[in-house]
Amino acid sequence: MRLLIDPLSVIEVVPPDSKVLVIGCRNEADLLLMVAKGFNPKNIRGIDLISYSPWVDSGDMHKLPYGDGEFDAVVCGWTLSYSSHPDLAAMEMMRVVKKGGVVAVGVEYCSDIGEVAKVTGYAIEDDYDRKLNSVNDLLGLFKDRLDHVYFSHDAPLRVSHSAAGVVGNPSSVAVVFSITQD
Repeated sequence: MRLLIDPLSVIEVVPPDSKVLVIGCRNEADLLLMVAKGFNPKNIRGIDLISYSPWVDSGDMHKLPYGDGEFDAVVCGWTLSYSSHPDLAAMEMMRVVKKGGVVAVGVEYCSDIGEVAKVTGYAIEDDYDRKLNSVNDLLGLFKDRLDHVYFSHDAPLRVSHSAAGVVGNPSSVAVVFSITQD
């Protein structure tokens, strides 16, 4: 999550008092990292399918239980690739972030979904018709509202789980960008 939260914390249009939603955080760890980077804990919400924390709402990223334009920034770290409909999740992120707001998205690089499924026992993006393996793939989900890209990291080493086995530190694809004002 530092790959998303570190750049987000230094963007001038996202001051420390910004209202931020973190999608797929499971527990408070990502939220506390945001607090450590100077964000106001009163303005940070998390959401995941399951939660035991008062800071993390239970809900689905495909149908977020928040109002239109409610957040200054939305962070979606390493959960979008588990979606069968990342396009719907992206539409929901664009709906709940204010116009001119910032979205930060990261996914794990995966060289071959079929081979990884054999090794790990589960498939990422099994019902989606294409992989999310590059910054361009991620930005393509937001193309109609994409404004300015502040930060991008395109998995330069391309380290991935494979038929040979699970790796300890797979590469990540991450991008932080703003949504158009219009």
